[in-house]
Amino acid sequence: MLDKPIACLQCRKQKLKCDGLKPWCSRCNRLSKECSYPSGVIKRPRGPLTEALQTRILELEMIIHKLTLPSTHNLSMASSKLIARSQRLGSLPKPVHLPKGSTPSAQLPAPGSADEREAGRPVESLVEDPYTLQRFIAQELRSYNLEELEELPLSLSIHLINLFLPSYSHYYFLVDVPHFMACVSLPRSHPDAIHPCLLNACYLGACANSGGGLLAPFTPHFLQRTRRFLHQSLMLADRPTHFLWASVVLGVFFAKERRLLECLSVAEGLARFALACGLNLPDHSTKAYGSAPSEYLLPPPKNKAEADERIRLAHSIYVGCQALPLLWGNPPIFPYDDQWSPIPEESSTDGTDEKIPANEGNLWRTEMHLKVLVINTFERATQFARSITENGQHRSEKEYLSIESQIHAQQASLPRLFDPHTRQALEASDAMNSHSVFGYITLYGSGLILHNSWAVHHPESRPKMLECLQALVDICSSAREHRRLYLGLVNSVHIMNAVRVIARELRRSEARNNHVLSIDHCRSVELLLDFLDDIMLLFPAWVEAPVALKDSLVAAANSLSP
Repeated sequence: MLDKPIACLQCRKQKLKCDGLKPWCSRCNRLSKECSYPSGVIKRPRGPLTEALQTRILELEMIIHKLTLPSTHNLSMASSKLIARSQRLGSLPKPVHLPKGSTPSAQLPAPGSADEREAGRPVESLVEDPYTLQRFIAQELRSYNLEELEELPLSLSIHLINLFLPSYSHYYFLVDVPHFMACVSLPRSHPDAIHPCLLNACYLGACANSGGGLLAPFTPHFLQRTRRFLHQSLMLADRPTHFLWASVVLGVFFAKERRLLECLSVAEGLARFALACGLNLPDHSTKAYGSAPSEYLLPPPKNKAEADERIRLAHSIYVGCQALPLLWGNPPIFPYDDQWSPIPEESSTDGTDEKIPANEGNLWRTEMHLKVLVINTFERATQFARSITENGQHRSEKEYLSIESQIHAQQASLPRLFDPHTRQALEASDAMNSHSVFGYITLYGSGLILHNSWAVHHPESRPKMLECLQALVDICSSAREHRRLYLGLVNSVHIMNAVRVIARELRRSEARNNHVLSIDHCRSVELLLDFLDDIMLLFPAWVEAPVALKDSLVAAANSLSP
């Protein structure tokens, strides 16, 4: 678009086109990158600048014209826009389909190589329809005698793991995904190979994620195998970190299945074993690599990658043992004392964690602790919304009040982003960071699910639902303005729910001939779609299956259709 002296330094470095807008060009603003210009920039020619301004004026006039149209037409345009954005997901990298019986081990490098992050991406199992993938896996599993099969074929193993990974954060399975996928293909004799207990725990999570579908009949089989290999790993002290990761997944599985006693038993055993391994001490995970063995079961880490894995594992165990008992109102396993020291906040596991400003009464210890706590709240709200009796009534008002209190407590521990009276964003830029945005979106999204389900038979909670909805819109607007976006599919789930609720409220305002309120709802939809569009641009192929996001987009578009 522009000559070299007028483009920003970022676009010039990557030899890309730049429109030269300041303070950020369009490309850097869309990708949330730093944008700077060299000193003594040649002024932009008058002709192209005038044309660009005229084009922008025409675009604004079209937007104003659309806002003055009847709200039904606006809703249809939003639906078409959402469908177009879902179809744009087809431009993502195409999946690599493995032929039946093939093994991709020759294509995956050894852990630690330079190409590990690219080759370790679990994109082999991404298909157009998740149901097709489940049906394929079910057919493959039925073709084997699972009782006599000691180890699944590698291609089938990768398919199952890829089916599990989209919800890895809900299982507190916070591993380095590219490195984990690179180790899956290693032979059993390799020292870095994944232990069968962890592999079967992932298979168990994949079957549980099918929601009682085609893979549900295989859940007891993989549960039995997971328990057997956990016992084997414990007896031989074989790869204790894999034993701990598998126990975390197993505990969450029991929690999702509402098997209270087994969940608490796994969590208590996991806590005792973690203390014996010394994961509760920060210096044990961050001391000098390769130093002399200590009195704990785990030796000191060999390198930084292993130390980072210890930090992630310590976070997962601590937060899991705190959160799982709370699902049934039991006290946490670890009290907030010196028994379990928090991991130092300066120890970043991926190099991207930001500092969260200190606030009195924090319920969280670190950024990762915050993420898992709010996701646990989201899980509680989702389970409550599904717990409806045959006559449409919820089972427990006490549970509703408990979840509402938990949401308010976690919101109070976060740094304040808005003035409670004027709803204007505060000037403190340190509060508007991606982790706070993620926490607020997840909590308000959980409140939206909670109050929306309760308002069906209790209309007095409808104002609370609308308050959560408006807060979501305000946070998304401010996050886009400050360019603070958090990479995670959880955000998009809450945005989709907000779009559906707005669509329902818009039809209600149309029935009452409230044209002004209808226009406000359409503006909210447009803003949420823009926020979602920014998130979609940040998704790498290995974090979440694009199929899940595409299905959510299409479902939201159907809710917007007249």
